[in-house]
Amino acid sequence: MQGFKTRRLAALSAGLISLAAVSTTQAAFSFVDTFGAGSVLNPASYPAATASSAGYTVASTKGATSSIASGDLKLAMGATTSGFVETQARFASTPAALATAGDFIELKVTFTNTSNILAGGAASGIYMGLYNSGSSDPISGLQSSGLTATAGSAFATGNAANWQGYNSRVLGATGSNQVFTRPVQSGAGTTSANQDLLGNAAGGGLYTNPAGVQVGAGSTSAAALTNGSVYTSDLLITLNGDGTASIVSSLYAGVGTGGAQLATQTVTAATPLLTTSFDGLALGYRQSGTSVATQIDYNSISVTAGAAATPEPASLALLALGGTAMLRRRRA
Repeated sequence: MQGFKTRRLAALSAGLISLAAVSTTQAAFSFVDTFGAGSVLNPASYPAATASSAGYTVASTKGATSSIASGDLKLAMGATTSGFVETQARFASTPAALATAGDFIELKVTFTNTSNILAGGAASGIYMGLYNSGSSDPISGLQSSGLTATAGSAFATGNAANWQGYNSRVLGATGSNQVFTRPVQSGAGTTSANQDLLGNAAGGGLYTNPAGVQVGAGSTSAAALTNGSVYTSDLLITLNGDGTASIVSSLYAGVGTGGAQLATQTVTAATPLLTTSFDGLALGYRQSGTSVATQIDYNSISVTAGAAATPEPASLALLALGGTAMLRRRRA
């Protein structure tokens, strides 16, 4: 009988512990876009973001094409041995802030490799990033070979040149996955490359004014994508107790992060951090080496920000009550 009571109390205690563990604070921010009503592409006047829509602008070093429809934001380039295309968006009017240790922000993107993404040389890659926009909207007009290294561009200042944050790249099977800073482009340069958010001096038309700094060490990639298949890329930034930030970049097969992990990298961004609040994102890819036509179709984008899991006061009270009851029974 005594053994039964002990087991029952142990089960009660375990249940209370579980209750405390799952009683956590809710996500402070959530943005989910499947490109239905409200989301627009290359707008003449940039719209305010909602919880499920945003304006997307496209910038490229080549003559890229794009389109938007429910469940499909398409970026494509014709056959080339060297080209870069990206889309930029503000996903919130007020930045989501990382204030205390454990606070996080996560960008998750599901896409279809319609044709030849990562099919070029070692420098071909998938890119994504999170930024503080400084209240500056991205600008349209850079889709058709708009990102260049030509001085005296009308696009040298303002808009995405004012953004700062972190970006990651996942390269093909012989490349090196890396994470970089993307500082405000406020140097002496006057090229439209100042509007790029992802490329970090990887070629003409990509940001280098100033260039970013690599965060941590690179990691060897084993990513190889199949045409027509669906994948999910994930970028997670978490604030650490010492003021640094952990950045995890991953690529998975299928929808969501439950499929086979094709690539992953974890690095630590040192203090001082470029930013601890985020309201902008960028997605894109680079084709390098082999001359083939490429196309990526983004199916959904989500951004979630929140705090580390912490027991709520009511759960802690229940846990304390359960522990007291167990102690009394044992003494009895």
